[in-house]
Amino acid sequence: RGLGEACAEVVCTVRGGGELVRWGVAVTPKPGWALEETTYPRLLLSKGLGTSPDDDRFVVGSAKGGVTRNPGAKGPKWWARAKQPGPLVAQFATLYDDRAGFYLAAEDAAGHVKDLGASGAASGLEFSVRRLGFDAAACRQAFDVVTGGFEGTPANPCSWHDAADIYKRWAVKQAWCAKPFRDRDD
Repeated sequence: RGLGEACAEVVCTVRGGGELVRWGVAVTPKPGWALEETTYPRLLLSKGLGTSPDDDRFVVGSAKGGVTRNPGAKGPKWWARAKQPGPLVAQFATLYDDRAGFYLAAEDAAGHVKDLGASGAASGLEFSVRRLGFDAAACRQAFDVVTGGFEGTPANPCSWHDAADIYKRWAVKQAWCAKPFRDRDD
């Protein structure tokens, strides 16, 4: 509360207790105002994982695809985000090296308007999810944003596939993923 002339209240939640940390947000605008976007969470990671950022890689679940190498060296003007609706086809982003990785995802089965990914900051990489809309009354984000980590070994180093596997554990439980594409009647 006490956030200025436009916003009456913001309630941020963080829940743990498992493999992933779950982030939620609810916002109440003041009368005559509307909420157009919410960026939550905004998590600042260091410029590099481990002892050297040279082997770091970044991937966001965009239809355009691609791996960004050493994103921490790209500077504050670098960004890699994808929007839904649009090229965001798998609602996750990951930063990893051979040893470990960070995972951020939106567990949004309904496909609300949002973007997610990372951008460069002066002191690191900022991961976030931005929800877009127009809410003149109290609103709660309709999906959880989740974060977590994963580890590799010298024999089995990390790759973006490890983050995709975490996302898949959630995705296969959704109605839109119940039947493989090759088996669909439509």
